Amino acid sequence: MYIGESGGSQVGITLQAASESANGAEASLSPEDLHALATARFIGRGFDADQAQTHAAELVDVTTKRLVLLVPRDGGVGFDIRTLQELMAARALTEGDDTQIATRLRLIAHPPHWRNTWLLAVGHLLTTSERFEKQIIDLLKSLDTDPRRLNARYPTAPTLAADILQATTDPALNEP
Repeated sequence: MYIGESGGSQVGITLQAASESANGAEASLSPEDLHALATARFIGRGFDADQAQTHAAELVDVTTKRLVLLVPRDGGVGFDIRTLQELMAARALTEGDDTQIATRLRLIAHPPHWRNTWLLAVGHLLTTSERFEKQIIDLLKSLDTDPRRLNARYPTAPTLAADILQATTDPALNEP
């Protein structure tokens, strides 16, 4: 579902978080919750409540029946393409100020479930502005310093750094 950048991102992040604990890693959003997210997005854009409800119903219908970005799943809807869900979640993670973004990236860096979402978010940041380069490097340097984690045996930062380097140096990944 795409309700502008923030709306689709909210659906993505909601489903990505839910899929972390879902059976088979596929989560769904009830039609009511989907409609509520869409309504909130329209209200946030200045529509009155009645207009927001009407537009949200139309958008949910188009998104689930015509564009088929979200498909029926377990009594609700979910992304049919996992990478699209991860991309929308990554966009949600990169909204806000730099401190919020860094905090979110730190929170999801370690769990394997969030690896692709983390990489998509970092890729988006690095292509958006050079100012993020130092922030990402600093984040990677500090990721495995928490003494409560199994840092020495299973460090996260080297794998993430290698994935970033591969994405930036592999010609197949950089073709227009």
